[in-house]
Amino acid sequence: MFGSDSTIIYQKNAGIVLNEATALAFVREKRKMRTVAYGNAAQKLQRKIAKGQNKESAAVEWPVVAGKIANIEAARTFFSHIYKKLNSPRSGCLFCTQCSLSPDELNDFKTVIFGSRIQEAEFIPAVAASVLGLGYEPADKPVLSVYTDESWTDVALIQGYGIVAGGTVVEGETNLRMAVKEYARKKHHLDISDETATFALNETATLLLNDESQVKIKGIDSETQEQKEIVFSGVDCYGAIQPVYTKVAHAVLQIINDNNCEPIIYIGGNASNVTGLREFLHSKLGSKFAGNIILNEESFNSAVNGAGKLLSNKILLQKIVSIN
Repeated sequence: MFGSDSTIIYQKNAGIVLNEATALAFVREKRKMRTVAYGNAAQKLQRKIAKGQNKESAAVEWPVVAGKIANIEAARTFFSHIYKKLNSPRSGCLFCTQCSLSPDELNDFKTVIFGSRIQEAEFIPAVAASVLGLGYEPADKPVLSVYTDESWTDVALIQGYGIVAGGTVVEGETNLRMAVKEYARKKHHLDISDETATFALNETATLLLNDESQVKIKGIDSETQEQKEIVFSGVDCYGAIQPVYTKVAHAVLQIINDNNCEPIIYIGGNASNVTGLREFLHSKLGSKFAGNIILNEESFNSAVNGAGKLLSNKILLQKIVSIN
């Protein structure tokens, strides 16, 4: 996965060998830039910069934004570094991306990858890899794949090996953090950092209306500008994130209605493990889909697991690449 806020690398016979933030930090020296940190180290440095704890005049770049390349040179520098670090093979590579990238946007990824001296690579939609990772066997009856990455969600109707309808809903874990930050400010008059919003999400994320989970968080009172601590509850988190998931549910319903079908729905990705998601989708989609939702412990890493299967089955991989 190299189309999100995190880069995940899976190697055949080794499993997941890297899971790092898609970020790099650099300092300006005379007329050139020197990279001083990559991945999670760059993310930690960004937190220090935000707190005024960093002595170097460093800046942090996130070269992939909402599933698209935002800075080709920075993306190439980042990917070249981590790939060299792993001493990974330069051929037989598979990359999972959004399903609705334009030709130019996909070409940006190819420019970065092949510019990093990768000799052979294939690109497939993450929704296609995700559904395979959840046990889908290609058949005549269409299925619906929902894949939620850190900053985007793809919803696609898949029949056989190809996507027949769908697109990208730009909502994801990053947007969930933003939703928590906005909710904390609106209801509690509290400005919180991205790290605090992530912590609140990890502890209280729920789509059950009366969830009693809670956690104490600190921030700055938006009215007095003084430090303040509040109790952030599951009810708060529900209020913050349910509009995001409602948008995803509406996208699912639109595809179902437009194509007049009742497919099995496969849910995967980073934001698939929120408490109550299955029940929430039942309430939005209707009782006829009660037994048609595939959501389990494999959902979180579904695209990575699916990509691993494809790396072991080159014939199936080529079928999917040729259609999508």
